[in-house]
Amino acid sequence: MYDEGEQPSEELRQFYREAIVWRYLRHPNIVPFHGIDRATCLPHSAALVSDWMHHGTLLDYLAIHTVADRLKLAIDMAEGLRYLHEMNILHGDLKSANILVSKQHKACLTDFGLAEYYSDVFSADYSEAFSVRWAAPERLDPENYGLTSSRASKQSDVYALSMTIWETFTGRTPIHSYAKNIAKVPHSILSGDRPRRPPQATKLGLSDELWALMEACWHADPQSRPDIAAVVACLGYELWRRDEDSVGNAPDEWPLAMDYPL
Repeated sequence: MYDEGEQPSEELRQFYREAIVWRYLRHPNIVPFHGIDRATCLPHSAALVSDWMHHGTLLDYLAIHTVADRLKLAIDMAEGLRYLHEMNILHGDLKSANILVSKQHKACLTDFGLAEYYSDVFSADYSEAFSVRWAAPERLDPENYGLTSSRASKQSDVYALSMTIWETFTGRTPIHSYAKNIAKVPHSILSGDRPRRPPQATKLGLSDELWALMEACWHADPQSRPDIAAVVACLGYELWRRDEDSVGNAPDEWPLAMDYPL
């Protein structure tokens, strides 16, 4: 991968970081990892090898399977994140593009390039790149929260999960009104802007109770957000109590039409 005595690049360090984290993960809602392939790649390069996920990304799947059970997909994502947090691992970049759907129609977490151990096994100078639209406010302005860096936390993972659940029910990117001007997104989030609830998503399973949970998860105060175990419990209860007649409805259009910003 690199010559002896040569310092690996940040890209290469991130590659190995992802492999180190991913190799030990075993869970139905985590994409299975099989190893590193150097034989079939270009010289001085390598690739991470995982299961082929039949249905592609979450939004790819929903574009075709319009009657998918979105609540069950949300539970899959939350279960995968709970497993990571129980292992003291932070995902750090949770979003729909990093959720793949298996042949069994299960949502599985992937892309652990920004994952890190909560116990600070990795050094503090790791790359702080992350997806701004899914980023909790404390990652965008850490000093205002008494933090020294924009590193991920269990609370910021929960925030990103709520944004990803919103994507699941709308097919839209969070803070989508700034689709072509991402520079305005951090200010929007720090000003308290959050996605709005589209009324047409109710028949897809976005109930009042689920919406209240999502609002709690993207609360501006990290300490006011529920932990992932509580999120899983709430989602499970919502699955138990929901009206079965509301499941399996196809949206009139997808992604959902938005008559308002955000």
